[in-house]
Amino acid sequence: MTLPRRPQQVVSLKRRHRDSVGNNKIRSRIFKTLRIVILLEIMVFFWPSSAVVQSTARLEQLKQAESLLIEFARRYAVGDFDIRPYDTTIPRSCIPSLKPSQSEGEDLVIHAIHVQDKEDGTGTRRQRSQYPLVALHGYYNGAAYYYRNLLGLARYFQNVYSLDALGWGLSSRPRYDNLKNNQSIESAEEWFVESLEAWRKKNEIEKMVLLGHSFGGYMSVAYAERYPERVDRLLLLSPVGVPDETDPSFLERKQRLTSSISSRMFVGVFQTLFEWTTVGGVLRNVVSQERAYDWASRYVQRRLPSINALDEQEAVTDYLYSNAMAPSSGENAIHAILTKNIMAKQPLVHRIPKLKVENIRFVTTHNSRTTTLWMVLDSTLFIIYITACSMDNTTGWTCREA
Repeated sequence: MTLPRRPQQVVSLKRRHRDSVGNNKIRSRIFKTLRIVILLEIMVFFWPSSAVVQSTARLEQLKQAESLLIEFARRYAVGDFDIRPYDTTIPRSCIPSLKPSQSEGEDLVIHAIHVQDKEDGTGTRRQRSQYPLVALHGYYNGAAYYYRNLLGLARYFQNVYSLDALGWGLSSRPRYDNLKNNQSIESAEEWFVESLEAWRKKNEIEKMVLLGHSFGGYMSVAYAERYPERVDRLLLLSPVGVPDETDPSFLERKQRLTSSISSRMFVGVFQTLFEWTTVGGVLRNVVSQERAYDWASRYVQRRLPSINALDEQEAVTDYLYSNAMAPSSGENAIHAILTKNIMAKQPLVHRIPKLKVENIRFVTTHNSRTTTLWMVLDSTLFIIYITACSMDNTTGWTCREA
């Protein structure tokens, strides 16, 4: 006769069953993840890239998308401005580590959007800088990403140039593997710094106010290190690569992301993909075009909530999607600059205080409620977390520390 199980036995059996089911799910996820990683490796290395096959069509789509964003930019104009695409030819030899290529030619093109204020500076215009503003975009963006800001900035600068960095947007896209020692930090920075310097020389710009966002902020610092005499002011917007791996926020994030098996699996897959390919590599070669476009659309909706008009959302999505689907080039520098933890191999926290540029200003977002202001005083980088700011007619702006 079978004796009835005691309550403790029943609970123990249920727990074993639950643990068994949980372990089976984990094993299933691991096997699925391994299959995905193996499939991605095969696709990345052996599947012909649609961006290469259809490169001309992709770049034409990107050109049309940029033109549409320029039209949207005019909606935000107050005054008489001239805004237009602006291409500059630079010699390929300006980048010493870039190998010659018969198929790519001896010249490169740096594409930009140029805004010029047609008024003489009197009347409603603020006092303007004697030097032009040159803006560098972030990773997987382009010159037109600043479309809402360009004409407003032209109230303060006679000339505003928003550049497509070499290997992105409508600038030339030389093969990154033609760069000698392309996994070194020095070669990766040289790619962007020397092409920017060649562009400056060609346009006979004595000095500039250099503005960089995210990855463009990192490269703006690299440029200011090498050519400080050409930078009147350095403006950094959420620059990537500031902290090092001893930063408390990084350690907190690392602990949070490794606190469970599922999160460790996610981090492991992400880091594996980061070492093998790029975001563009996944979009071009792995997922369907419909899925890639949907991801770009979701990015716009989540990261750019102030864009609420559907036609404008679609225009920005078209621009980001076309840019990501164009032939691979400058995007590959990410592996040389950042670790798989998305931390700079040469953190800016140690580089910015040594810059020989007198005027440095930058701001970044710490989280959804806090803004981080960074200031350099006496060769020391100070970080201040701000939770709220208010304006008073007598005292001016007052900000409260977090």
